[in-house]
Amino acid sequence: MDNLKNPVAAQQYRMKSSIEEYEANGLNSLLMQMHHWALDKRIVSRRDSLIYFNVAYAVAAPLEATSEFSVKLVRRKIEDLFEEGILKRKIRKFSQNDTLLSLWMVYGILHLQCHRSYKLNCRLEKIRSEITEDFILWAVPHMKFGSVATQFSAMIDAVEDRFYSPELHEVKPDHRDSGEQPMNLNEMKIQALEAQLEEEKEKNEHCKAIEKSNYLTASFNLQLEKRFKLLERQLEDVNARHNREMRNMQLIIEQKDEEIRQLKELLKSRVPQKANGASTVNNYFLGSVGVQSNSANNVTSHTYDPWDRENER
Repeated sequence: MDNLKNPVAAQQYRMKSSIEEYEANGLNSLLMQMHHWALDKRIVSRRDSLIYFNVAYAVAAPLEATSEFSVKLVRRKIEDLFEEGILKRKIRKFSQNDTLLSLWMVYGILHLQCHRSYKLNCRLEKIRSEITEDFILWAVPHMKFGSVATQFSAMIDAVEDRFYSPELHEVKPDHRDSGEQPMNLNEMKIQALEAQLEEEKEKNEHCKAIEKSNYLTASFNLQLEKRFKLLERQLEDVNARHNREMRNMQLIIEQKDEEIRQLKELLKSRVPQKANGASTVNNYFLGSVGVQSNSANNVTSHTYDPWDRENER
């Protein structure tokens, strides 16, 4: 791990020489139960719990400080420690199952700490998902992997207490270049508490930022809702005015249609009477003219002529 990214990386975890050096508490009791269950199921064959304890705590110590890690990184750190033990001839060859058990122990140690940062919580949730589901990454049969994930998850979740593990802060700085003395346990606890306080401050600031964001979002939604209601009312007014205009226009159209209908009926009723009347008048006029003509002829034929009288004489 890069020393610049992890300030604890340059420090060496104090490996225990016996299992009794670890504090007798619920967390370490859980780790012991996990090892014994794996032994009973023949998932691992090493009976010495100290190896798994030292590896798990040595890997968990720098991870608790940085909160930036992945399953692949944790797995590689575990394998490096096992290989280092093999080179020093302290342990024999290890297997994928040894790595899997150690990984679950690392997760259990970090998950059950009483003061976890927000970043560490987020990282642990992702790690839990990966080590529970991504069995393809391991050279372990699916059935056995699923059994391990189910059992270890249940065992870790059953622990209600939370712990402060001094082993996560018992690191031995490299004093070869300085004359400083290693810090005692109380000083390390104080520093750990100060670091946790800073984490809580950061978490508080994060919560305040979320609260402010929620307030701004609610305010924006309120303004948006008011604007929407205003536009909705305006639209209703426009629709109502349009409907009134449409009704008035329909009434006008109906009135005009009625007037046109009445005019048509009036024309239909009057046009035939005028035609018959004109024929009657013409006939009467022609008849009158004929009578008058005959009368004129008769009058002409009976007109008194004085010359005729003289001729008669």
